[in-house]
Amino acid sequence: MSRILLCLIVVLAGCAGGTGLSSSSKASQQTGPSGSDSYAFTNGRWFDGKGFQAATWYSVQGRLTRTPPQGKVETVDLSGLFVVPPFGEAHNHNVEGPWNVRAVAERYLKDGVFYVKNPNNVRDFALQIRSAVNQPASIDATFAHAGLTGRGGHPVALYEDVLRVGRYEPAVGPLERGWFENRSYVVVDTDAEVEAKWPVITSGRPDFLKVYLVHSEDDDATGKSGHSPQRSGLHPRLVAQIVAKAHAAGLQVTAHVETAADFRHAIRAGVDEIAHVPGWLVNSAADAESARLTEADARLALERHVRVVTTAVAGSAMPSVTGHHPHGHYEGHATGPSDHHATAPDESLSQVLKDNIALLHRVGVRVVVGSDHAETSLAEVMQLHRFHLFDNLYKGANALRYGANSIGGAINFVPRTGYSASTLQMRMLGGSFGLVSGQVSSGKVLKPFQVGNMSATMDYYISVSGNRQDGFQDNSQQARERVNANIGIQLGNHQEIRAYFLQSSVAERLPGSLTNEQLFFNRRQAGGQSPPGAPPFFACVTNNQTCNWGRYYNLQRIGIAYHNEFAPNQYFEIIPYFSNQYEDHPIYQTLRMHSYNVGGEFRYVNSNSLFGKNNSFVMGFQPRYGDQRQDRYVNINGSIGAMTNSFRAKSTYFGAYAEDAFDATKDFTIVVGGRWDYTGRQATVDNYGPAGNPFNPATPSTLTGTQRPLQHFDAINPKLGFVYRTTPTSQLYFNASRAYEAPINIELLSSFNANGSPNTGFLNLDAQRAWQLELGHRGTSADKRYSWDVTVYNLEMQKELLTTIINNTGTFQNANGTRHTGVEAGGGMVLKKGLFAQGGAGKEDSLQTRVAYTWSRFKFTDDVRGGGIGGPNVLIAKAGNTVAGAPEHSLNVEARYDHPAGWWIAPNIEWSMSGFYTDYLNTIKNPSYVVVNLRSGYTINDHWILFAEGRNLTDKTYAGAVVVNDQFNRFANAALGISGFAGVEYKF
Repeated sequence: MSRILLCLIVVLAGCAGGTGLSSSSKASQQTGPSGSDSYAFTNGRWFDGKGFQAATWYSVQGRLTRTPPQGKVETVDLSGLFVVPPFGEAHNHNVEGPWNVRAVAERYLKDGVFYVKNPNNVRDFALQIRSAVNQPASIDATFAHAGLTGRGGHPVALYEDVLRVGRYEPAVGPLERGWFENRSYVVVDTDAEVEAKWPVITSGRPDFLKVYLVHSEDDDATGKSGHSPQRSGLHPRLVAQIVAKAHAAGLQVTAHVETAADFRHAIRAGVDEIAHVPGWLVNSAADAESARLTEADARLALERHVRVVTTAVAGSAMPSVTGHHPHGHYEGHATGPSDHHATAPDESLSQVLKDNIALLHRVGVRVVVGSDHAETSLAEVMQLHRFHLFDNLYKGANALRYGANSIGGAINFVPRTGYSASTLQMRMLGGSFGLVSGQVSSGKVLKPFQVGNMSATMDYYISVSGNRQDGFQDNSQQARERVNANIGIQLGNHQEIRAYFLQSSVAERLPGSLTNEQLFFNRRQAGGQSPPGAPPFFACVTNNQTCNWGRYYNLQRIGIAYHNEFAPNQYFEIIPYFSNQYEDHPIYQTLRMHSYNVGGEFRYVNSNSLFGKNNSFVMGFQPRYGDQRQDRYVNINGSIGAMTNSFRAKSTYFGAYAEDAFDATKDFTIVVGGRWDYTGRQATVDNYGPAGNPFNPATPSTLTGTQRPLQHFDAINPKLGFVYRTTPTSQLYFNASRAYEAPINIELLSSFNANGSPNTGFLNLDAQRAWQLELGHRGTSADKRYSWDVTVYNLEMQKELLTTIINNTGTFQNANGTRHTGVEAGGGMVLKKGLFAQGGAGKEDSLQTRVAYTWSRFKFTDDVRGGGIGGPNVLIAKAGNTVAGAPEHSLNVEARYDHPAGWWIAPNIEWSMSGFYTDYLNTIKNPSYVVVNLRSGYTINDHWILFAEGRNLTDKTYAGAVVVNDQFNRFANAALGISGFAGVEYKF
């Protein structure tokens, strides 16, 4: 989840609220502060095509869902925040693997961006960062993994011929052509292949699925392409089957489209989201005409509740393998499979895109911002601004998305403003285990006025929300309240200033994880038991309930965003922010912390042509300063005893970046860039010893020593890449880049060095780094029925940061080398349309099913050893051992029935097909499990929506999330037992 979890944007389909990824990186060895990788996003406003509507979404192991998860759940109160479903950046490929996730997350958080949606990625790399994202100190991200396409279709060539050589091989070494198949794309040409490859399609637990429809109007009844044989995708008849299977597996489906026929086929097949507005890729008048939508098309999308991602810049100024923005594909990441397409030859051809977007917006379709562009969504927002269609709607999101402050902003979080909010909106949700939540909000645009010679318009938005729950486990109660507000002023047509404010109060108990024996004996008990002989100053060693483990904090954030488009195709932004937080955190000791952060960013973007060719240049500077004071006390059943430690940590950060993407030809784009990052960390650490019984609150503490550590980390990270469109339906892309991630304060200030020596200031940790070369190919079949996105990945990392156990205490150390490989597959199918209701587009019912499968193989390539009481050369992990935390095989299946009257029902099964290790020595496994769920909904009219969900209908006992490498073998986070939830939403 994201640092304060404020606006984790959980994009529908995959946001996972972004919470929960699994990785072998250090971050992947951790879960949230309560040991949970499941989150409930309550009281937020979600964009529905007309405005932002109150809704509750859940993130379960990195997947966004409306179904309340099982087991321990952390609640993220989004009161006053706005969520663009499914985006913040609803279409980007920059969060991908261990080599760049921390740096990318850091940049996003600096800008107030908490969520990113990646609609096509290398599954194996994404699996490695499952625990590095969707955590309290990181962003929320969702991944589609391998896209589904037809043989020879988009994006096969892109992965196999471009990214393989230019992006992955420089990082992981030589890869054979074909390595990406079933990792970044899955080829399915028949119903039988969909069924046979479903385990591959759902491998790696994708948060949603991606299908490719390309010129499907050329497909005849036999499944053969009529013309345009060079650009292809899935045959449209397969999409419904894929969607149905995906829905049965609890997965939403996003569809790549290029023409109006693709758009219709995708919606009729039951997809949840369209990845592009038709018209984004046109080269001729014929292309433009084939892309033009009708009002019937728009209304069909509205009736089916389908979201449409804008991607207005995807076909006009697409960079290539790398991006121009630090939030894009800078640190060790290139743009995704669809990073380059032919550009429109003249302005008249782009008119169809404008017309289509305007039509969708007018009809009320949920239009969300996504760029499919390395520049991140900023370029998209500016393009929409130039279209004069969404100026008011997206400016607030623009300011927040690029760092006005952390209030609700995220790539996939768009704060609601007076332009996008309802005058009044209310939402209530209730269900099992005492869950109750509610929200009331209001927004409005005020009467225009003059400021000198400029016209000006002000708007406001305010939201108040709260929620509480008793929780499934003992000691898992939660209560949250939030007030979120912003006020903006638009000056003329080219400037905007917006101020943001957030106040959040959180009180939550932490139930703790369990051993496997405890889980199956009594899954509702509080965990966290410590055996006799626990380290000194640990007054409470029974369980989290007796010790009153919890977290209680108050947070305030303010920020200002100034945007100025001072010349054609050029703009700059100045974005200062400040946050203040106080936290009382009784855990193994009681931590009392006060911290503040101040920072900002200056960004300049120029998208004017160069030498008559499309070109895009961006540069920026990002300073930040953080100051944290933390005092630690003996935890005496939730009360404080003697002081044990006090430190003040200061962090200084400077980042500078520049990138340029140049279209050498209409089909070949070269990208060159670089980034310099400097991090300075210093602290004053005072250690105390009690002058008497440490468990007596009256016992004074005596200062025993003081350390003043100081460390600096800096690196220059170059990037070079290209994207080559080999055929109208395929792309080849390449990227060579370096990733470098410095350790953070919590790691540096941990207890013991790897050799067993106590920490006398900062741990002896190195930054983790990786070079990556990526080459890939993707495309669509000639018959346009199928689309593929092949991905096979292998990542080699050096100095990966791990959570380990030294002297029977959790700490951090570097691994020498790790390798992550895997296979991912996903798909869906429409079993039948018009079962009980016929009548043509938008008036027929449908039955669909879909499935997703993932295979993951993460290994240590060298022994990891440590010192301490076990000896000078204790084996932490053996070369060849599996990196803990990721299931080797997983499968999700769902069947969904949709009725044109507005209601739907969808049973689904979640199957962890094999147990997986939870410790580096590979001695303990989390058992496999199968869970049955049921969800349904009913849209009554434009004002009222009802929804209900049933989870774990067979009351299965299992751990839906795990803690990795716990020193007391407490790996299991109990999932919810049988449960039900229902809610109602009203807007005016």
